[in-house]
Formats: sequence, C-alpha cells, structure tokens
Amino acid sequence: MSMVLLRFMACERHALLASPFVMFAPLMLRYGYEIRMYSLIPFLSVLGTYLLLRAMREDGMRPDRRRSGRGSTALRRIADRRWWIAYAIVVALGMYSQYMMAFVWMTHVLWLYVALRRHGHARRFPRMLIPYALAVALYIPWIPSAVGQFASSALPPLKETMNLSELTSVFSILTTGFDAKRLTSGMTVALLAMLAVLIAGSSRLRDTRAAGR
Repeated sequence: MSMVLLRFMACERHALLASPFVMFAPLMLRYGYEIRMYSLIPFLSVLGTYLLLRAMREDGMRPDRRRSGRGSTALRRIADRRWWIAYAIVVALGMYSQYMMAFVWMTHVLWLYVALRRHGHARRFPRMLIPYALAVALYIPWIPSAVGQFASSALPPLKETMNLSELTSVFSILTTGFDAKRLTSGMTVALLAMLAVLIAGSSRLRDTRAAGR
C-alpha cells in the first residue's frame, strides 16, 4: 500500500527507490508477525492517506453534476463520492483498531484546511468534514465501550511527558528498532544523514511538482 501511495504522490521511480526502506523497516519487521493491531495501524494510515488524496483529486477534476440538474440520481451522486465514502469507512476502522489513530485523522483535517486555504478554496472546508461526520456515525456503536475503557483501568494512563528525548526515541525506534539510549554514535550519524536526505528529497519533490503545474 505504501508503494501505491508513493506512486500516486510522485512516480514509479520514487516508489521503487523507497521500497527497501518500507520492506525492511525494523518496526514493520518487528510487529508484522504479531497477531495484534500493530501492522494494521500503519496499513490503515497509509490507505486512509491514499484515499484522501485520491478523493481530493477526483473532487477537483470531475465536474460538479449537482449544478447541471441532469442525471443527478442518488446512485450517481454516491458514485461521484465513492472515494470520500471509502475514506470515511477507513477512518472509522482506524478508530475501531486503535484510539491513537485519532491523531492521524486530526493531521488529515489540518492538512485539508491548509491545502484548501493555499489554493483559495477555504470555503469548501466545511463540506470536506462530511466524511468525518459519517465516520463518527459508523463509530457510534463503540462509543459506550470506549467511554467504559477510558473510565476504568483497562487502558494505561497517557501521562508520559512527550519531550525532545521521547520524540528522538520514537524516531529512532521507527527507523532502527532501538530507542535513543541504545543508539551508537555511528547509528546516530546514519539517522541524521537519513533525515537530511528525506528533507532534501521532500524539497526537491515539492519543487518538481510545482514546476510541472
């Protein structure tokens, strides 16, 4: 799924170049074989991101048939919004899988607002919240159970301080499988080099996409 997303955002060449980093990511290798939600969470995150971008592109490229009044049947309106409906379903599935997925979807909402505002379509933002309302409707059956879990000791307390050290450990675990305290000097230099390459590659990709418009 990550390759599909990278190919959609950039090109097949970039997807192939990134494939080794995805296939041999320590976090994926560590949790991919466990019968829990650890491998499902990144899959739903990537799938949701792809569906959001696909829905945004389709919504911007396809004409709005509601203005014409011709052939605007309920079935056709649903077909025109199929990517948004699929995205709403994935958002709901993500919340059913792990509560922390809410941060992924909040990031999507923030990106939606910034993207629409940048292109002069900020007035369309309220309409873009409809898929999230649908996801909430799909999630309603689980809300009593979620409230019960948060009210009891079934879930660990989320009280740890997220400081710079914790963020460094999160990044190192995602890339190497070790926390910051277990990193050697060589691994630290390699991580910094990787981060620099990612930043440079992102800037180059942005410039390339801007030049192609």
